[in-house]
Amino acid sequence: MRAVRCRLPMPDWPGRRRDHNRRRRQNLRRRTLVTTPLGRFTVFRTADPEEFRSVAIADYGASRVELPRFDAVPSRGNSAALGDITLGYSVCGEARIDFPEADYARQQFALRGSCGVASGRMVSEVSRDQACVTSPGRPSTIAYGRDFEQFYIRVARSALERKLAALLGAPPNGALTFAISASMARPQVQGLWQLTNFLAEQLNAPAGRLPQLVLAELEQAVVLAFLSANDHSFSTLLARDCLDAAPRQVRLAEEFIRDNCQQAITIEQLAQVSGVSARTLFKTFRRHRGYTPHQFAKRARLERARDMLRGPDAATTVTGVAFACGFANLGHFAHDYRAAFGELPSAVLARTMAGRNAHAAIESGAAADLVPPI
Repeated sequence: MRAVRCRLPMPDWPGRRRDHNRRRRQNLRRRTLVTTPLGRFTVFRTADPEEFRSVAIADYGASRVELPRFDAVPSRGNSAALGDITLGYSVCGEARIDFPEADYARQQFALRGSCGVASGRMVSEVSRDQACVTSPGRPSTIAYGRDFEQFYIRVARSALERKLAALLGAPPNGALTFAISASMARPQVQGLWQLTNFLAEQLNAPAGRLPQLVLAELEQAVVLAFLSANDHSFSTLLARDCLDAAPRQVRLAEEFIRDNCQQAITIEQLAQVSGVSARTLFKTFRRHRGYTPHQFAKRARLERARDMLRGPDAATTVTGVAFACGFANLGHFAHDYRAAFGELPSAVLARTMAGRNAHAAIESGAAADLVPPI
C-alpha cells in the first residue's frame, strides 16, 4: 500500500493568535501611508551625491553633509507646507547631516530602517518602535542608515507657543524644549502619526478633495496633537486642571495687574487684593500658572507697549512707550520685547508709521483726483 502523508492542522492557540493579531494591528497603524508619500510635492530625485549635497544645504537648511556610501541607494524627497506645519518624506543612502538651530520642532517617523539623532547632549534612535523630536532652537546631527526611509513633521515654534498660550491661559514662561525620544507605543504618538498620515493623503490628492477651511482646521489639530503627544517643558502644566479654574486669588491678582500695569505694583498690594499672604500668592501662581506675579506684570506691560506701538500718534517714540509702560532701561525694554514678540519695538513703530503714511498718501492722491481741473 502507498503511504499517504497527511498534514495535521496546527492547534488553535488563543494566546498566539491574539499576539499575532495585535502585532498586525500595530504595524497597520504605524505604516498605513499613501503608496508614494506626498508624491505630488517632489523636491528632488537624484543618484548624484553632489546634487544631493546641494539640495540638502539649499532646500533643507543643512550646514554640513557627509556622504560615505551615498551611491548605495538613490535618494528622493517630497515636502508639502500647510500654514505653520510641513509634512515631508525622504529616503537616501548612508549620510551624516548637520542642521543648525531652526525656528521649528521636527518629529521623525521611521518607515524603514533606522537612523541616529544627536541634539546637544541628547541622543536618540529613530526606528519602527521610536520616533524622535528635535526641539526648536537646537542644532542637530542626523546619521542616516543605509536603508533608512522616513516621514517627518515640522511645526513652527511660533505656532506651538501660540497654542500653548491658549491652553495655559497666558504665554509660556521659558523656552519650549521637547524630550528627544517618543515611543510609538504611546496612544498619543500613534494618534499624531495617524492624523498626519491622513493629512498627507489629503494634500496628495487632486485639488478640491477637501475645502481649504477643513485643511486649516487639520493644521491646527496637528499643532495640538504635537504638543499632546510629546513630552516637553510645559507638559506638567498641561496635565493639570484647566487654568480657567485657577484659585480666585490668582485671578484677582491678575485682574489688578492688568488694570494697573502702567504703575509700580508691590507685592503688598497684590496680597491685599487677593486676600492671602505674599508667600501663599507666589506659591499659588507657581503651581497654577507656572510663573510669578512679577513675570505676569512684565508680560502685561509688554502687551500694553505693543498696543501703543501699533496705534501711535505723531509724537509716539519707542522711548516714550517704554517709560509709559514702566520700563526705565531702554535696552532692557528692547531685549524683553524682542524675546516676547520676535521683533524690536523700533521695527514695529517704523512699520506702523510707514503704513499710515502710505495710506495718507493714497488718500491725498485720491482727493486730488477729485478736484476738477481749472
